[in-house]
Amino acid sequence: MNSHVSHTSIHRKSPSRFRGVLAVGNHRWGTRISFDYKVYWLGTFQMEEEAAIAYDRAALKLQKTNIVLNFPHIINTPQEKSFQSWYSDDEILKMIKDGTYSSNFSSFLAHQALVRETIADSLINSKGLSCKRLFHRELKQTDVTNVEGLHIPKEYALRYLPPLGNSSGNGTQTESDPIDITFYDKNYVCWTF
Repeated sequence: MNSHVSHTSIHRKSPSRFRGVLAVGNHRWGTRISFDYKVYWLGTFQMEEEAAIAYDRAALKLQKTNIVLNFPHIINTPQEKSFQSWYSDDEILKMIKDGTYSSNFSSFLAHQALVRETIADSLINSKGLSCKRLFHRELKQTDVTNVEGLHIPKEYALRYLPPLGNSSGNGTQTESDPIDITFYDKNYVCWTF
């Protein structure tokens, strides 16, 4: 019995200050997240803060609402949400795990900066968001009472929204699950459907 107690105490990990983070030995920190009754291992990191940010990015993608983040002021931004909207849950988790998330996100931000330079300054607000009317449609009773979300006419969805499905490049939809889309109205108020 004493050997069992000492064996357990040897492998006990020191707690982290952050949600989803645990010490894994050799001065490294592991990150995991639970969602829909599954546990996802996100990898190990040199710094505890890096592991916490990895958790936050996964939580933002998987949980979408009522998120408790370690660094909400860094992760819960329109740019981060926009970047993640281009990828499936599995793709985001893979990028976090293989360490390519940060470089892909940086490339996305650089591209967004180039796009902003081409838009007239008068159309950009203080947060760096531009406004462009995508379509105009009169509200109907079903728009207000329908619990399935906002219905966008197909011609506008094909023109302005990213294709659904895998990222193999063939452009075909492989999943029928609904997606969350975030719009900003002319007053730059965020609406997620």
